[in-house]
Amino acid sequence: MAQGKEQRSYYRIDDDILLKVKPVDKHQIQQSNPAALFPESANLQLLNEFSKLGRELSKINLEAHSAVQAALKIQDKRLNLLANYLFTQQNANSPVAPVSLSEDGIAFSLEKAPYKGAQLALAMTFLSGGYSIFTFAEVLRTEQRGKQYLVAARFRDISDGDKSIIARHILASQRKPASP
Repeated sequence: MAQGKEQRSYYRIDDDILLKVKPVDKHQIQQSNPAALFPESANLQLLNEFSKLGRELSKINLEAHSAVQAALKIQDKRLNLLANYLFTQQNANSPVAPVSLSEDGIAFSLEKAPYKGAQLALAMTFLSGGYSIFTFAEVLRTEQRGKQYLVAARFRDISDGDKSIIARHILASQRKPASP
C-alpha cells in the first residue's frame, strides 16, 4: 500500500496555475466543447494553437541545409519569447491558484463546495510554457478547510494530447531544482 501511495505522489505535483472553474450539467458536457464555455479565454486557445504549430515545426527535419534549420530555430525562439511576453502582459492581474495536479485529476480550493459527483468545466493554464487545457471534470470529494473547500476532481474524457501535456509539465516540474 505504501508503494502505491508513493507512486501516486510521484506522478502528482503541487503547482500554481491560472484556473477557471464553471459548474456544468451532463447536457452541456454532451453538447459542447469545454473551451466553448470559456469565450473570455479565446486568447489562450490561440496560444495553444501557436504552441502546437511550434511543436509541428520543430518535428520537421530540414536535412537539406543546416543553416536554414538553425535560422528557423532562432526564429522559433524569438516568436516564443514574444508569445510569452504577450501572455504575461495579458494575464498579469489574473489570480493564480495553487493546485495538486496529476494526469487523471486535480485538487484545488473554492469558496463554495460543489457536491460529490458534480460536473465542472475547467480552463487550466500552466504558467511555465503557457499551455492551456480545457476539459471537464467530476467532483470526487470536497473537504472544508477554513473558509475554503478543497475540491478533488477527476478529468472526464480528457484527450491523449492533453494528458501528454500534463505529463510533460509534471516531469518538467519535477526536474526543476527546488526553490530555496
